[in-house]
Amino acid sequence: MKIKKVLLSNLFVCFSLITIFLFNIEAADASVTINGKEYYHYIGGTPSYEGTFSDGTPYKLTTSILRINEDTPSEARVTSISVENKALDVSGKTLTLPSVFQSDDYSYVITSISGAGKLKNLNLVLPDTVTEITDHCFDNYENLTLNIPASVKKLGNNAFDYTTVKKISVSKDSKYLKTENNNLYSYDGKTAYLFNVSDMSTLTVKEGVEHIIDGAIPRYVSIKKVVFPKTIKRIDDYLNEIPFIVFKGAKPPLVSPYFSSPYVKVPQKSLTLYKKAKDTDGNLAFNEQHVFSKSNYYRPAEKYLRSISTKKYLKAAKAKPKDLTDKQWTAIKKKAASITKGATSDREKAQRIYKWIISECYYNLDGLSITDYGMFYIMSEHYDPRADKTYAAFKGKVMIDYGFSNLTVAMMRAAGLPCETILPQGINQFWNTHFSTYANIVYYNKEWHIMKASKDCKNVKLNGELSKNKSPQTLEYFEYDLEVWTYRENRRPALDTSLVPQSLIDIKTR
Repeated sequence: MKIKKVLLSNLFVCFSLITIFLFNIEAADASVTINGKEYYHYIGGTPSYEGTFSDGTPYKLTTSILRINEDTPSEARVTSISVENKALDVSGKTLTLPSVFQSDDYSYVITSISGAGKLKNLNLVLPDTVTEITDHCFDNYENLTLNIPASVKKLGNNAFDYTTVKKISVSKDSKYLKTENNNLYSYDGKTAYLFNVSDMSTLTVKEGVEHIIDGAIPRYVSIKKVVFPKTIKRIDDYLNEIPFIVFKGAKPPLVSPYFSSPYVKVPQKSLTLYKKAKDTDGNLAFNEQHVFSKSNYYRPAEKYLRSISTKKYLKAAKAKPKDLTDKQWTAIKKKAASITKGATSDREKAQRIYKWIISECYYNLDGLSITDYGMFYIMSEHYDPRADKTYAAFKGKVMIDYGFSNLTVAMMRAAGLPCETILPQGINQFWNTHFSTYANIVYYNKEWHIMKASKDCKNVKLNGELSKNKSPQTLEYFEYDLEVWTYRENRRPALDTSLVPQSLIDIKTR
């Protein structure tokens, strides 16, 4: 039997590069049986295929084939996949790829997917003839839902690079892959192919994982902390942008040359081993000065937050902010109720409020001026800080850090969640000084969580113009890890709400 392999690439609008086998239905010298049907081999041609999404929306697949001699695989590259109106947002429509399609009396069997694509809200179902998903297959997809058949045996590096995955599922019959909590692993759980971390600032890799492939932690998010288990042996992923890494294992894993996290926390008995560990190129794996075994900066802050977790304090932290009238408070509570409607947990309420703030509000860069020393910013002499008072921030939606802190307090409290504004201990406040160290703490699931909406808000006002962020929304500072916050961001020993004026009422205007 002679089988001719055909390679399809550059799915411009829809999906990726597809490798297929090509057969001539009319030929009789060789055949192959696929899903109970017999097909015959052929080499050459320019196949195309017209199909439809689940709702009937048409798409067209076209390819070009490179002829190679009859005894070796033939290759073809897709020239286009067209979707009606060339829309990139397919609005959750389901596209089920055919296992076999016909073009000009010839049949093509899809066996692998690779390449690049850029679609929003696609539900893609792969046929059970696909055996491989190659490197960079689903680059730059937004809210991808992917159904992987049992036939897939191999996944390449960075298969989901810069892609937000809404849901990923694997056939229950697969012996090669599995999913847990929307993460993708090898069937034995030892290799991690994808962590779905769109709403996390801390990723804790489960025990049993030994190998992290390149691209398993998506690059569209900026995880602040990763905790690796005792079982980890190799990390191929590019993690130099993650500020804080924790290793539990006594033996350092083998890491790529691009692994250069600023701070690496390791077991005390293994401190020397980690400092001398080598990467895959034979160079030092970690910056020796940034490898340590103890980090106690956050302990006072942890103790302080426990001290303000009493019923009496939590009740006060849900009260109407003092700078709001009853009418203003009613308007804010009405908005919070509409945003959190249908939420099934306090965490979901907090996340919805947070997303609303960072998507609807604007950071006012025009409100800041750099000092003569160029070391920090102060309020511009033209800036009116009344824009940062709670109700003004709620209505105007253009503000600096003060306004984001006040608005977060009001919106979270309006949703029934205790919330305060915090400032690292030891910082004194002057009315015209801009402190990017302002943050909020929100109480749910029996603990306080740090978050800072002004950092995640990418909408800005600059030179009098409002600019809306068009990139995927990230939650880098939602549920910011306390240890990272105190060690990486501020290097301060504690957090103290008493240093912050209540709702900034005492900030005077010019």
